Amino acid sequence: MLVFISLDCSEPPKVEKDTTPPDVYILTPATGSVVSEMVIITAYAEDNEGIDRVELLINDTLAYMGERVDTLYAVEWNSTHYENNEYQLQAVATDLSDNSALSLPIALVVDNSNSAPQAQNIVNISYNQTKMTITWAPSAEADLQAYEILISESYNGQKTTIATISDSSVTSYTTTDFNPGVVHYYWLKVIDIYNYTSTGNGYRLIDAVPTPVTLNPTQEVNGLHKFSWTTNTDSDFVSYTLSMLRLENTEQDTILFFSTNSLDTSYTAPFVLTEKFYQITVEDYWGLKSKSNILEVDFGPPPVILYTTAPDTIVRPGPGADSLYLITAQITDGNGLGTIDIAGFTSYVVTADSLWDDSTYFSLFDDGGLDTLIEAGHTSGDTLAGDGLFCNQIVINSQTMAAVYDWVFTARDINLQSSDPVAVRVVIE
Repeated sequence: MLVFISLDCSEPPKVEKDTTPPDVYILTPATGSVVSEMVIITAYAEDNEGIDRVELLINDTLAYMGERVDTLYAVEWNSTHYENNEYQLQAVATDLSDNSALSLPIALVVDNSNSAPQAQNIVNISYNQTKMTITWAPSAEADLQAYEILISESYNGQKTTIATISDSSVTSYTTTDFNPGVVHYYWLKVIDIYNYTSTGNGYRLIDAVPTPVTLNPTQEVNGLHKFSWTTNTDSDFVSYTLSMLRLENTEQDTILFFSTNSLDTSYTAPFVLTEKFYQITVEDYWGLKSKSNILEVDFGPPPVILYTTAPDTIVRPGPGADSLYLITAQITDGNGLGTIDIAGFTSYVVTADSLWDDSTYFSLFDDGGLDTLIEAGHTSGDTLAGDGLFCNQIVINSQTMAAVYDWVFTARDINLQSSDPVAVRVVIE
């Protein structure tokens, strides 16, 4: 059996490779345009076999892939990633045979200097003892991303973010972490989707000091002074403190009265006052304080020594004998004799150069001579109690030094006010 195999040795037809590049050019924006934020670049590309892709070159660097829309290609260029400057852009089209072509370049100027959102200020900050609320107007920015609340202890100090609000419909922020007793500054920061930001003016928050009260003149009742003052009606009232002031600053002020009740607006001192100046301090919930007027208590006039009686010359008795000499001072006080606390005289030895040397103090009494026993068992020598004649019997004996003496009389009332001194000269021989 014979088998015939026919072999066709002719060559297959050649398929010509596509070497024709596509046509491509940029449609928008026009060259020389100034752009900002997100820019849409549109390009036209056409090829006899079809377009595989269109890409965008920025300053000869491949940056973005275009998306096809019918026969056009669109690229979203985020210019916020670039500095403000001029840039050259070209579209690169590649067909299905991997043939590529470059469009003619266009020049675009990036200027994002006005891209930041409009700055906004805090409208109001309100608070009570438990919470604080910060409010602002809604932003008109269409590309708003978030609000931030900033805080600092000084206007030019380091700002710290205390809250970020991503919901653009929210226009307030409430917190329980605050202290208006210490000055703070708050700002509203607006952030758009490109992370451009703007910050408004600072809002200074410090609680007002308590409303000061007025301290009225005292009223004297049975020798005791009654203080009164106006009422503090602040909602954050905490306390009143009535103090006796030490204006010489040698001692601390003395607190006479303290109350946490705003309706406590009077106080009667249970003792005789010895200082003239008084003041009310009001403190609020935040530790802030205000002070009232300084009240000077009128204790009336000091005692007055009308006259004294004392011998000009005293002769010492012989050894072993004592002589009594009645010494008196007529004293008055505009507030009544009952306010006179101490009366007496100091005996000074007058030296040859008219200076005072050794001294001895002698008390005088207005006791009727019945209640006060002086040394050696004798009384003061006063005959009528409460008549303002203060007396004492001074013992003179041979042991008393012969000399010239100045006896200086003084009187002091219960408020520590002293009379003018009255001096008499006595010679003891």
